[in-house]
Amino acid sequence: MELRQVSPTIIRLPSEIITESLKDSLTYEDKKVTYEWLKWHKIQKQDDQWLLNPKGRSRNWYLAKNSRFDLDEKIRLLDGQRFKSLLFQDTHGYYTYSGLATMLTKETGLPVVRTYELPAWGSICWASPPKYEARWYQSKSVDLLAPLDGSRSHGAIEVGTGLGKTFIMASIIKRIGLPTVIMVPTLSIALQALKDFKAWFGNGKVGQFFGGKKQSNKFIVVAVSKSLSNVKKGDEHYENLTTKKIVLTDEAHLAPPQSLSSVLFGLFSNIPYRYFVSGTVLRNDGLGLLLDAITGEIVFKMSVEQGINQGFLSPLKFFQVRVKSDSSLDTDDVIKMNRAHLQQNKNVYRHAAELINKAVLEKKRRVLVLVDTVDQYQRLLDGGLTATSMFGHGPLTKDNRDLVPVAQRNFHPMDLVADFDLGKFPVLVATGALSCGTDIRSADLLVNIVGLTSEIETRQGVGRGTRLFPGKTDTIYIDYDVYNCDIMHRHAEKRFRIYNEIYGSCKVLE
Repeated sequence: MELRQVSPTIIRLPSEIITESLKDSLTYEDKKVTYEWLKWHKIQKQDDQWLLNPKGRSRNWYLAKNSRFDLDEKIRLLDGQRFKSLLFQDTHGYYTYSGLATMLTKETGLPVVRTYELPAWGSICWASPPKYEARWYQSKSVDLLAPLDGSRSHGAIEVGTGLGKTFIMASIIKRIGLPTVIMVPTLSIALQALKDFKAWFGNGKVGQFFGGKKQSNKFIVVAVSKSLSNVKKGDEHYENLTTKKIVLTDEAHLAPPQSLSSVLFGLFSNIPYRYFVSGTVLRNDGLGLLLDAITGEIVFKMSVEQGINQGFLSPLKFFQVRVKSDSSLDTDDVIKMNRAHLQQNKNVYRHAAELINKAVLEKKRRVLVLVDTVDQYQRLLDGGLTATSMFGHGPLTKDNRDLVPVAQRNFHPMDLVADFDLGKFPVLVATGALSCGTDIRSADLLVNIVGLTSEIETRQGVGRGTRLFPGKTDTIYIDYDVYNCDIMHRHAEKRFRIYNEIYGSCKVLE
C-alpha cells in the first residue's frame, strides 16, 4: 500500500488508512474565527443576564438593532467555521494536499509515490552574473530545495531576514532553467525583486505583474499575490501563468494562508516545481497546518542569531523603555488600547524624538522609525524631532491625507529607501508599506512605535536592521513598555521574550 501523489498539489489516500487519528491530524482551528466566536458568545451571555433582569440596564447595541435569533444564528455559524479539515473526498476517494507528504508518511508509515512526470530541466543564462559568490548556506539551501538529482520538487527554507533569500531564488531559477513566477506578498518586496532579477537575467526576460502592469508572457514574472488572486480562467493572462514550470514564493507567512491556497491550489495547481523561502515560517492564528500543506517540508533553517554569530548580519542590541500613559481609556478592544496608550502617547514621542536627535547629532546614527498609522509621523514631529527626516508610507486616502505634512505626501517609498541608504537624510519614518520584507541596509538605530504582539511582525521589524552596511558596527533596537496599563505591559513582555529569542538579552530602561 502507498500514498499516491497524482499531481503537484494532490496526494490520494487509500480508504483503509482513514482513521479518527488521521482525521484529527488533518484538522486545524482557525483562531481568528474562534476569537470572533468568543466575542459574540460573551455578548450572548451578557444578554442572558439582561433577559433575567433588564431593569436599569441597557441591552447590547447589536441586540438593540437585531433579534436574539440573529445573534444565536451568528454564533452557531461561527462555531461551525472554527475547525477545518484538510481531508477531502470526491468520486475518486480521499485526498489531501501534497505539502503534507512528510507528515502523512510519519503518521501512516506509508511512502508517497509520485505518479506523474516532472518536466526536464532547461537552461537560462545570466545577463549580468551576481557580483558576489554564494555563501555556504545559500548553496546548501539551493541543493536541498532543488537537488541536482531532481529528487525534490516541493519544499521550503526558513532563513533569517537579511541573509539573501532573493539570491537563493535566483540560483534555483538558474539551476532548473524553466519559466518561473515569483510570488511576493507586498509591493515593496515586489519592486526590489523586480530590480534584482532584471539586473541578473535581463529586462527582456523579466516581467512584472503588479502596480498596473501585467507582463505575464515573460520567462520570469514577479507578481504580488493579491494581483494573482484576481486572475480567473478565461483571463488573457491565465494561460501564460498556469503553464509556468516553477513557482517561487517569498515570505509566504506574510500572506493569509487562505489567499495563498486560492492561488497555489487553484491558479498554480499544476506548476510542478514549488519552492518557498521565508524569514519566519510560523503562524499564531492556528493556520499553521494549512501553511504546511502549502509550503511542504522545511528542509533548511538558519536563524538571525546564527547569521550574526557567523558574521553575515549586524549584531543587535535590544532596549525596552518604560513609559507612562496619561490616557484613561479602558476597553476590551486591544487595538484601541494600543492606539491610545502607545501610538498616541505623548510621552513616547517626547522620548523618541530626544533619543533620535541625540543619536543623529552625537553618534551619527542612521535611524529607522517603525510606525503603524500615518498620523504618527506628525506626532513625532510634535514631540520634538528636529533631525532631518522623511516619511515612507503607502497610498493616501481622502480620510488620512491631511494627517501627513504636505511636503511628505508624494515621495515613492522605495526612492526614499534608496536615498536613505545613500546618506541623503538620517531619519526614515516608515509605515507597514516599508516595514515587512524591505531591504533597508544602513539603519543602525530602530525605534518601534507599533506595539501589539504579532511575532511575525515583530521579527520582521527587527529584520529591517540586520543587514550589513559599510561603517555599521551594530544595530540598536528601541521598544516601549507602557507599564501602567496592564494589557500594554503584557504586550511589551511578550515582545521582550521575542527579542531575547532573536538575539538576547533585551535590557529594560526607566
